[in-house]
Amino acid sequence: MPPWACKSGDSDTVRSLRPVVRRKPNPRGCPVAISVSDVLHNTYYVASHGQWLASFYVAQVVFCSAVLALIPFAMAPYRAAAR
Repeated sequence: MPPWACKSGDSDTVRSLRPVVRRKPNPRGCPVAISVSDVLHNTYYVASHGQWLASFYVAQVVFCSAVLALIPFAMAPYRAAAR
């Protein structure tokens, strides 16, 4: 029987239903990719409607630029740990 299977009378039923999966944390990638793709999508919308100075778009571009500019600082501990 697999370790995550529920056995009748098991006092740890909830724990035994969940397999323990330990993964190495991945600090890169997905959140930044989501932000960049959202800005690109909104750029298409803004271009098609001629709203280049719309407050939502300017704020999003500034935020995305700040995130991209701060990536080297956020990654520094991971680079130091990899050495």
